[in-house]
Amino acid sequence: MSDNEIYRFGGFRLEAGQRRLWHWQEPVDLPPKVFDTLLLLLRRAGLLITRDEFFACLWPNTVVTEASLGRHIWQVRKALERDAGVDYVQTVPKQGYRFVGEVEREAAAAAPALAPAAFPPPAAVPVPEPEEPAIAAEPAPPASPVPVPSPAPTPASPHPRRLWPTLAAGLLLAA
Repeated sequence: MSDNEIYRFGGFRLEAGQRRLWHWQEPVDLPPKVFDTLLLLLRRAGLLITRDEFFACLWPNTVVTEASLGRHIWQVRKALERDAGVDYVQTVPKQGYRFVGEVEREAAAAAPALAPAAFPPPAAVPVPEPEEPAIAAEPAPPASPVPVPSPAPTPASPHPRRLWPTLAAGLLLAA
């Protein structure tokens, strides 16, 4: 699967390639393994993922307790509880977990650098059809480079390690 996928469910948008989760226009911080846990659930939405599959995908060649998996699932649920009253992760006792929300998946052309300006609800997002490649005609002439202004110089600030002796001497003199 591509890391350039975008998953939408409820008020959430997960950008796999950028490793970001948004709730409407607010970023939701997730630790790396918790993000991976949610991504695995979304990639297999509606399907049962056994505990062994979680261990094999998230912690290959590592011994991890079931308590660790339970803690990661709890953190996923905690992050997703921003959609009040919706429980996206179903526990299948003694088996594993299943993502039960409705998920829309799309491939991202180019991920935005900041929060989406307008975050449409999932039903309003059209999925573009892939275009057929055009027959090669004449190559286009190369574009002329656009001059980029150099950044303004920043004033030099003292290094924190060099600042410490000065502060310490000032405190001693003040005392």
